[in-house]
Amino acid sequence: MQIIVYFFIFLFGVAFSVTAYFALTFTMVEAVLSGFIAASWAVIIYERSLRHRAEARLEKGIEDLSALLSTDAKAGQILSKRVNVISEEKAGDRLEVMEADVSVLGTVVRQVAEAVAQLEEAQEKIAQQMKQGSSGENFKTEGIIKEPSVSASDVKKAIKDNRVNFYAQPIVSLPQREVQAYDLKAYLELENKKTIEYNEFIRTLGNDALVREVDKIGFTQVIKFAKNNLEEKSLLNFYIPISKASLSNNSLLNWLVDQLETSKALAQSIKFVIEQVQLDSFNSLQKAKLALLIDCGAGVSIANTDTLRHDFAVLNKAGVSSIRVDGATFVDNPEKYSDFHGADVADYIARYNIDLIICDVNSEEQVLILLEDGIKLIKGDYIVPFSLASSMIEVSDNLEQAKIAK
Repeated sequence: MQIIVYFFIFLFGVAFSVTAYFALTFTMVEAVLSGFIAASWAVIIYERSLRHRAEARLEKGIEDLSALLSTDAKAGQILSKRVNVISEEKAGDRLEVMEADVSVLGTVVRQVAEAVAQLEEAQEKIAQQMKQGSSGENFKTEGIIKEPSVSASDVKKAIKDNRVNFYAQPIVSLPQREVQAYDLKAYLELENKKTIEYNEFIRTLGNDALVREVDKIGFTQVIKFAKNNLEEKSLLNFYIPISKASLSNNSLLNWLVDQLETSKALAQSIKFVIEQVQLDSFNSLQKAKLALLIDCGAGVSIANTDTLRHDFAVLNKAGVSSIRVDGATFVDNPEKYSDFHGADVADYIARYNIDLIICDVNSEEQVLILLEDGIKLIKGDYIVPFSLASSMIEVSDNLEQAKIAK
């Protein structure tokens, strides 16, 4: 490249000499000398520009080198700190803890094996009883657990005796497992000390007035927790089921709207959980009343959905803030819910400001797979089981500060 430049400088000198000789009537010697001087000045200017470029490159290289050395120095400091931390670790103590964990794991494995053996024996007994029944003998139903049911009088008495208790289960974020929200659910305590879960006695009750009464107890509880949450300046959300019976009652709905309108922040921290089947069965009046709650700032969480092939833009406009799927199905059979790869589903839904909540997570393996797929919110008995809401809910950002025993 430089040879070409010098060649053109030479041509410039020759052209300058010829121009001076013919146009300016210089003598031959004067024309050659002027051409040489012009070429020399061109060479000086070119060399000067080359030197400036070289100096600039050198300065840039020195700056890069200094930045690199600075980074290396910081890395060295961090490495030395980690080495110091490792050197201060007591390997013996940690080994003892690991041995204790292995011992506990062995005990758990043995108990699981015993439970599986007992289950197999029970299944064999049931099979024998069914075989006897098919041969004409009386079929015995001992050991078969029937779906529990409850009467209206049982619910009335439970409400009167304050035996409708609300339990809470945290919804945590990955990977830190910090508490982001709480699921609240009513449990009916019978006189024989057995408990029936909300969806079960609501489904078998068939009495809208009692359902609304139970719902109102729950709404009062969740508003109380949300107000305490605001006083502590925490950003937790609270999820609670709402039934068609409550949405169909004007007085209860007006009371709830009045409570939500007292504070926008209060309303935004409350989310109403509605199962997909129930939401699909809403008539236009019930949808309009649900819209009143959404207009106050509350959100809707769709539970037990059988697909994620929704128009999420429409759901977002309808006030849906989250959608829930079963953890085992999402991990083992994700194509049931979506045509997307599992790792892309959460990001796609998040574009529409809708959270994907994975429910009923039951193993650490599922947690690791969900973490790898970029899932942010999970819940389940393996993470933290349902506990009495009054003792569970303490405004906190993580499980340790929330005093939740894992």
